[in-house]
Amino acid sequence: GLILSLLRRIPEEDRATRAGQWETTLGIGLMGKTLGVIGLGNLGSRVAAVGKAFGMEVVAWSQNLTEERCRELGVTRVDKDELLRTSDFITIHLVLSPRTRDLIGAREFGLMRKDATFVNVGRGPIVDQAEKAGESSDRELREVLASEIERIADERETRCVNPVSGENKVGSVGMPLPDVAVRIYDADEGTQEMPAGQVGEICFSGAQLMTGFWNRPEETAKAFRDGWLITGDLIRKDEDGFIWLSGRKRDMIKTGGVNVYPAEIEGFINEMPGIAESAVNGVPHPDLGEVGVAVIVPKAGAQLSEEGVIAILKSRLANFKIPKRCFVVPELPRNTMGKVQKNLLRDQHKELFKA
Repeated sequence: GLILSLLRRIPEEDRATRAGQWETTLGIGLMGKTLGVIGLGNLGSRVAAVGKAFGMEVVAWSQNLTEERCRELGVTRVDKDELLRTSDFITIHLVLSPRTRDLIGAREFGLMRKDATFVNVGRGPIVDQAEKAGESSDRELREVLASEIERIADERETRCVNPVSGENKVGSVGMPLPDVAVRIYDADEGTQEMPAGQVGEICFSGAQLMTGFWNRPEETAKAFRDGWLITGDLIRKDEDGFIWLSGRKRDMIKTGGVNVYPAEIEGFINEMPGIAESAVNGVPHPDLGEVGVAVIVPKAGAQLSEEGVIAILKSRLANFKIPKRCFVVPELPRNTMGKVQKNLLRDQHKELFKA
C-alpha cells in the first residue's frame, strides 16, 4: 500500500510538541539526537522519516545506498562503522540472505557506543544474529549491546513502544504512542470492545496511519471500519496498558466453537527441552470445524516424539488447546524475510482428518 510518511503528515509547527509527547512515552530525549539507520528499504525508510519528523539527525548506510536516495529521504550517507560509533540510536533493517547475514555480528556490536540505544522494529535479523553469537533472550541481548532495547510493533507504521526508562516488560510490544488511538474488538464479529486481559483484534486511529492502498479501493474498504484501521493482529492489553501479541487473526483456530491462539501453544512448546522452534496451525476437522496441528524443529542431537510432546502439553494446557497431531521436521519453511510460511504448512496437512 501507499504509505504517507509521518514527516509529511506533521506540520512543522507541531513537531516539537509531538516530539515532547514521544519523549515522555519513551522516557528519553529525541530532538537533536542522531539516528543511524542500516538498511534503507521500506521499513527503514519509514523509521528514518519518523526520526526526521521529530528533529533528529538521520544518518544511513546500506550496501547499495545512492546519494540520490539519501537526498530524497533527507538523510546523510555514512560508513557503516562510523554510523555504529557515533549514533545515539541505531536501527537495523536488512533482508535476511546469505549475503547479508554476516554484515552485522559480534564485531559490529562491539563498535556501538555504550550509551547508545538499539531500536528493534519487530523481530529483525539483528536479534537472530545475536542469538547466533550465543545470546538467547532480550535480557541477555541487553548485556551484549550494553544499551536498552525498544521492542516496537510495526504494522505499516510505528504505533506501540516499550519505554527505554521506567517499566519495560520483556515480550510485550509496549504501550500505544501518544498520537495513536487504540481499540480492541472481539475476534469473531469485531463489534464488541474487549476488556483488559482478554484477547481481541487491535484497531488503530492516528495521523500517521495510511489513508488507503494506491488504486485499490476494495482493499482500502476492507482495511477500515468507521475510520479505524483493522490490523488482523490479535492482542491482549494488561492492567498496566501494555500490549501483548497473541498472533494473527488468520492463524486463529476455531475448534468446537472455541477460539484457540497458536502463539500461546507455540510458547509452551518452545519452552520444552530439546525444541528449537515450532509452528501450530489449524486444519479442517469433520466434527470440530478445525483442530490444531503442531510442527516442531528439534535442537541438534535432541530426540523428540509426537507422543512425548503431546503428553507434556496435556499437563499444561486445557484439552481443547492440545494439537491433535505433532510432526517433527528438520526446519520450518520461511520466505525471503525469514517469516515462517504457515500457509504452506496448512496446505500440507489440510487433509489429515478428511472424512
